[in-house]
Amino acid sequence: MTDSAPALQWIDVDGYQLALDGGEIRCRNARGKPLKTIPAKVRKTEAFDSLTATRELLIRHDERCRSTVLGWFLNGDEVPLALIAAVWEDSAWRHWLAGLLIHSGTVTGLLHEIDGRGLHLIGPDGAITTLAVTGTGTLNFPHPAEIPGIAAWRELATGAGIHQHTEQLFRETHPRPGNEETLRASLGAYADGTYEETSELLERARDAGFVAGLDGIRVTVRESGELTTAVLELRTYGPDDGADLDHLYFERDGRTISPEYVGPVAYSEAIRMGEYIHAGSTPETETDGW
Repeated sequence: MTDSAPALQWIDVDGYQLALDGGEIRCRNARGKPLKTIPAKVRKTEAFDSLTATRELLIRHDERCRSTVLGWFLNGDEVPLALIAAVWEDSAWRHWLAGLLIHSGTVTGLLHEIDGRGLHLIGPDGAITTLAVTGTGTLNFPHPAEIPGIAAWRELATGAGIHQHTEQLFRETHPRPGNEETLRASLGAYADGTYEETSELLERARDAGFVAGLDGIRVTVRESGELTTAVLELRTYGPDDGADLDHLYFERDGRTISPEYVGPVAYSEAIRMGEYIHAGSTPETETDGW
């Protein structure tokens, strides 16, 4: 599933031409030859400033779309069908929604297309099903930790050439250990990680969609009607100092809760976050004393 790329709209600027291509400003000379860099005199024009401002607006809009769809997914929200149909024409919304597995009433399928007839889904047998948009209809985006027969859906998506920009079907999942000792040990598996600069850690976390602060990295999910936040603790004095990773723990309503009371989605997302943050760190090494 691919979006057709619109033709670039070129603007004449002081003997050159500029165009906005997604998140990049392109430049070519009067003969139409693309340039690797934009000449300094072109960068000083009002047209370049205008394109730069537009580019920044589009980037912020794309980020809002991404974070909103991710929030719907992690919170298990029931989203109106009419809302999804209304935003589909926007390429940024469509980018983050296309190909996701949705569930609405008794219908489950991969979101393929939306038009005046409704939402067109690829069903489990590969056939297209049309879900009519009604004023009361809703859908949700199930988490892979709770999708029955997920292997078949993954195979179907691969066969149909579907690439999900919002990670869902191929999202890394981590089953919660049934043994209490193993469960608690899994939450301390990242405490040997360290970053030379806390700012590097915070940037990595935020780029991945996590909430990051000097006291920890967080991800929140709604499961069984309750919001649960997983927190990866940090030890740091400030953005310019180093940071050590610590244990994972869980909060609900501002209070720490025992991991035994955490559901499979919250646990899976917590471990996924810990794995990602730890992968960017270097292991702590013991040093000999003086």
